Amino acid sequence: MSYGRKYILPNGKTAIYYTWCEYRDILYYGPYTQLKNSSFRPETIIGVVRGGYFPTDIITRTRKFMKSAIGYVSSRSYHDETMSQDENTWCMSDEILLLPPEESINQLQLSRDLGKDVLIVDELPQTGRTLLMVKANIMERLRQNRPNDILQLKTLTVWQKGDFQPDFYGEEVPNDVWIVTPWESEARVLDYRDGVRDGNPVFDPSRDEWLY
Repeated sequence: MSYGRKYILPNGKTAIYYTWCEYRDILYYGPYTQLKNSSFRPETIIGVVRGGYFPTDIITRTRKFMKSAIGYVSSRSYHDETMSQDENTWCMSDEILLLPPEESINQLQLSRDLGKDVLIVDELPQTGRTLLMVKANIMERLRQNRPNDILQLKTLTVWQKGDFQPDFYGEEVPNDVWIVTPWESEARVLDYRDGVRDGNPVFDPSRDEWLY
């Protein structure tokens, strides 16, 4: 099944806009079902902010995975004047914000012990460099805290793009396609209402309609 609305941008590239319902179906019929049907049961599910926030939140609210602790880690790339145009440096926050399964805000903590089975969640791997960097960082922490355990660290994304292949993933899209998530569209709707225009039509995922 094909999802999304395609639009050719002024620069010639293709953008695919998704509704909330399409996003839910891609997540459910792809990576969520793959994870659910596997033998892997993560003690902690960590979302890479910002793209990994929504799938992490949705998965950990289901009956299957509501007992998993929830974590969020911030990872970003930056570019400075000493780098070539194609170079970026990836950095990751030193702490993982961990919310226990009972979702008590009083127990919110910065955790160093994540258990021995961890799932890392993001929306789209792009080149895969961010997920690989986060994965290596978390694996190092796991080995420090659980040196005698057999550790499992797996990755999950909503879309699959590029050479990096997560353990669980949904719709595959070409490398040259720009994915426009429902929440990104919502932000553009707010810009539209504020009178901000960039020459592209704005897709309203809540109403499933284009704004011109």
